[in-house]
Amino acid sequence: MILALDSATDIIYLSVFNDSEAFSLAIPSEQGKRHSVLLMKSIDTLLANHNLLPTQIQGVVCGVGPGGFTSLRVGVATAEGLAIGGLPTWGFTSFEFRRAALHLDQRLSTCWIALEGQRGDLFVQPWNHEAPLAPASLKSIPRFKEAVGHNPWWAPRAILEKINHTHPPISIADEENAMLRGLVALGRLKIKAPPQKPLVPFYIRDTDAEIHLRSSRDHPVSS
Repeated sequence: MILALDSATDIIYLSVFNDSEAFSLAIPSEQGKRHSVLLMKSIDTLLANHNLLPTQIQGVVCGVGPGGFTSLRVGVATAEGLAIGGLPTWGFTSFEFRRAALHLDQRLSTCWIALEGQRGDLFVQPWNHEAPLAPASLKSIPRFKEAVGHNPWWAPRAILEKINHTHPPISIADEENAMLRGLVALGRLKIKAPPQKPLVPFYIRDTDAEIHLRSSRDHPVSS
C-alpha cells in the first residue's frame, strides 16, 4: 500500500491505496495549529479502520505546497520521517492535487485555482487538463479577480466568501470526497515516476522569520 497525504490547508487529506483499492480520510483542522497533533494520529486511525499495519506501507506521496507554513512543514516532515526507514517518496504541489480532483469531477479544459495565501492574499495558478499554464504566484484578491475575468475558477469553500467574485466559481457538490478521489488518482500517477528525495517544500510567500531577518539587515539598530 502507498500512503498519500496533503496537509497544506485547514483540511488534512489522507489515503492508502494500491492498484485495486483505496481507503481515505479527510480531517478538518484549524490551519497549522493542530496538524502536528492530528496527522500521525489520523494515519494510525486510517490504517486501523481498515485492518492495515504500518509495515504494509511501501511508499509515501506527499503534498509539498504552497500552503500554510507550519501545516505544510508538518506534512513534509512526516513523509521525510517515514522515508528514513527506506520508503520511497514522491511530491506533488497543492495545485496539482486540486486540478486532479477538478478534472475527475468536472472534466474542464482550463481553470484558475486559488488557495488561501494568508494576510489577505491568494496562492493562484491557471491549469489546463494536464499542466500549469503559468507559474504559481501570490496575488491580492482584487488582482486575482482581474486576472480571472470570466474564465473558470475554483477555490475551497472555506475562502469563497473572502474572494466574493461576481463571476461564480466552479461548484463541487461533495468537495471532500472529490479531493480524496483526486488524491488517489494523482498518487497512482506519481508512483509511476522515479522517487523524489528529499521532498522540498514549495513556499511562495516568505516566512515571518525571513521577513524580519531582512528588515533587521536593512534597518540595523544603532547603539
